[in-house]
Amino acid sequence: MSKLTRLLILLAALILLCAAGVFALHSYFSRERILAWVTPPLEALLQRQVRINDASLCLRGLRLVGLEVCDKGAPTPVLTSDRVDLHWNLMALMKARLELGALVFDKPALVVTREKDGKFSIGDLVSRSLSQEKPADQTSGVSCALPLIPGTVSMTNGRITVVDRALSPEKTFNLAKVRSRISGFAGLEPVSFQGEGEIGTGTTGSFRVEGTVDPDRHAVDAKLELHRIDLDGLGPYLSFKSTSLDKGRMDLAAAFDSEGFDRLSTRGSIQFADLQVKIGEESLPSMNVEATFAVSGTRSTQLLEISDLQLVINGQRCTARGRLSHWRQRPYVEFSLTSPSLKLDRLLELLPDLEPPARPAESPSSTPGASTDDSSQKSPASTRLGRLKELLPGVRPAPQDVVAATNKQPEPFGEPVWNWRAAVPFLVQVDAVGNVELEWLYYKKFVANNVACQVRLQSGFFQLEPLRASICGGQLDGALQGKLNVAGWPVQARCTVKNIIMDEFVRAFIPGSVRGWSGNLTMASVAHGSVQDLRNIQSRSDMVMTEAEFGGHPLVDKMVEPFRAEDLKRLQFSHVSAEIHTGRGVATLDDLHMEGSALRVEGRGSVGLRDGGVDLRLLLRLPVQYAGKVAALGPYLSKLTDKEDFTQVPLQLSGTLEKPECRVNEQWLKQRFREPAPKKVQEQEPPILPLNDNDRKQLQEGLEKLVQ
Repeated sequence: MSKLTRLLILLAALILLCAAGVFALHSYFSRERILAWVTPPLEALLQRQVRINDASLCLRGLRLVGLEVCDKGAPTPVLTSDRVDLHWNLMALMKARLELGALVFDKPALVVTREKDGKFSIGDLVSRSLSQEKPADQTSGVSCALPLIPGTVSMTNGRITVVDRALSPEKTFNLAKVRSRISGFAGLEPVSFQGEGEIGTGTTGSFRVEGTVDPDRHAVDAKLELHRIDLDGLGPYLSFKSTSLDKGRMDLAAAFDSEGFDRLSTRGSIQFADLQVKIGEESLPSMNVEATFAVSGTRSTQLLEISDLQLVINGQRCTARGRLSHWRQRPYVEFSLTSPSLKLDRLLELLPDLEPPARPAESPSSTPGASTDDSSQKSPASTRLGRLKELLPGVRPAPQDVVAATNKQPEPFGEPVWNWRAAVPFLVQVDAVGNVELEWLYYKKFVANNVACQVRLQSGFFQLEPLRASICGGQLDGALQGKLNVAGWPVQARCTVKNIIMDEFVRAFIPGSVRGWSGNLTMASVAHGSVQDLRNIQSRSDMVMTEAEFGGHPLVDKMVEPFRAEDLKRLQFSHVSAEIHTGRGVATLDDLHMEGSALRVEGRGSVGLRDGGVDLRLLLRLPVQYAGKVAALGPYLSKLTDKEDFTQVPLQLSGTLEKPECRVNEQWLKQRFREPAPKKVQEQEPPILPLNDNDRKQLQEGLEKLVQ
């Protein structure tokens, strides 16, 4: 017999032996025997009914077909799988031990329900450790059950449905095309996991997660990625009191690291596109937000640290760092905020209404003596920036003014949409210190650079000092302090500006109607009042200007109108000084002095901050050729003109800032040049003429008759 023949015979014998072995294995691992091994321990482990349509032996282990897991008495299953493969651990088989190496689910479907009481349908499985479960003894002649703790659990093309019945109406979320793998159950190494799939929350997004879990150390190290997550369906979960996320899309890439349920650190980035925040019934303008972060916290030491937070809101970029400590006793916050460039007006547009609109006023016909002025019926400001300006002193009537005008108590305003006052009790319980540094700050046409401020909050007392910035070619130095634990929240402030270029200042804060104002401004101001009554804050300012020039404002044009001179439409002064007081919605001007080569102005008066009403009394000194054009000065012109041919002209300005009225102050003229009253001429008695002889005789005869 040749070698080839012997080799073929040996190969045929091996094939027959393998075929006999396979037949024997299939005969031993029958459907009934496999179901008897698998079903009881699964039911004991899951505490639920388990149904399996078919079971057989495959190349790498056992195969279960048509798996269904149902809650007791439930008509629909909570878990189904078209196929489940149980792969043997080959290393254990070589040592004559029967162990599962892997558990593979193909097209599984899991339904997780959150009931109205907040409990989850699989909450008992999460709270119960697998290691505490013992395999149940078998019946039907089988001595022991198959061990169901595999080394690896994986799924392909899975689907997870989450039904939340705690919401009204209930919401359903779907995770589709889920692929996952969890390994390390049976070994001493940390358990590793990974998964990915699609998330359906309106539009289709995706997720990816991977990491490790060390049960002995209670440590987790994980990475999470979310892409194109629609926030519309997640709104109820992303709300706080009256604030919620109305619309938007989210992308997240973050890493998490925790140990012993005590320490947690996370780092990564998050982006929100077309984000809309809803406060009450008002939706704020759409925002695009990007943030990169690195945050760590330790519960035992009560320390939360933000080592890096880079935030971009609609293109406005800032960087923050800080730490929070002692949160169980009295929280203490340390922070720093920096930005290379910040446009304040764009951020203010994102703010909600700080105050609600006033209630409509009663019609004049229903209130005797009510004003017929319909200014109160004007529509509210069209932008949030305009409504924010309403917090400045003097936009809404003060309560005492309403009482004086209508003899009625004013109706209270409604609750604000954003109740910022609710945060005050929290701030009283927090201590904080921090720094704010802005390289450039923009507000419309106003530009400031090197803005720096130190913030302190301790026991309800807050302080912003020092506050410094370079603005309009000069320097600003100020401070703000107040008390949050005192009724009314009193505040005090001071501000000093030096060498400010008026051109830039005017363009930023006096828009449109003012053109051509220039000069060099230095001013020191102090103010005090109450946060709850911002419109009546009182202040005092001492102002000095040099090389000043004014023009292009109705008030200036009206002041020089009586002189009918083109060269006076732009007023130039080498020195201007004044003292300004504000309070109860009125700015009072005292000791105004304006020195120029051809014009000198002195005066005092007031300007209404609410209605712009003007009441100014000025005394001008200018060449006689200008004053001679004022007809009202005719009788007094020579008396008002000095040896240098300069004439004093008293003017009175009234009306409003936009529509002023100007006239000669005749009362001042009459008091200054009062004429003495003419003297009374005494009436002289007519002279007594002597009596002639005939008259004397008649008088004597008459007297004799009277005596008789």
